[in-house]
Amino acid sequence: MNQSFLQFDFEEEQLTFTNPVKIITTTVFDEVEDCLTKIQQAVDNGFYVAGYLSYEVTYTFFNEEMDQKQSALPLLWFGVFMHPTQHVTPPIAEGHYHVGEWTMLESKEHYMETFHHIMKQMKQNDVEQINYTTKFQSSFQGDSYPYYQRLKNAQNSNYNAYLQLEEVDILSISPELFFKVKNDHIYVKPMKGTIHRGKTS
Repeated sequence: MNQSFLQFDFEEEQLTFTNPVKIITTTVFDEVEDCLTKIQQAVDNGFYVAGYLSYEVTYTFFNEEMDQKQSALPLLWFGVFMHPTQHVTPPIAEGHYHVGEWTMLESKEHYMETFHHIMKQMKQNDVEQINYTTKFQSSFQGDSYPYYQRLKNAQNSNYNAYLQLEEVDILSISPELFFKVKNDHIYVKPMKGTIHRGKTS
């Protein structure tokens, strides 16, 4: 079991967190709102709180979907910290890793069928925008932190995170800022939009 280590590389700033005084997590939909309340209470009490929300958390607010959508990971995981830890890197056993071939989890036929259905809906003006994504998987052996560093350098993204939790490592490399609150202003930097194409392709 790994010791919790969280590193956030946002724009020009890096924050790391280790040794949480408390962990707030759940795999149960009915407990999500209570966890969010505890997270807010920790922030209000002057603690730092760092972690993640899974995509499936959204189903908490749509009761009819809860029995159909399950996640292999906790729905949310947040550590409560006294303060960030300065200039610390996670323990690395050997520094080597190997990534296998990436394979798509749905068939090409199903993907194309869904794609054509979406295009039909758009042509009929039934929808304006659909973000259609699919899952890929691969095998991994070795240390995940050097792989994170390689991905971060290759992508040159501004919002990156490495979460080494008890049972899983999460590597997030993103050009997209969901939101940031600073000086009573809210900043967002989405990577998608619905603006019309210009005069040229």
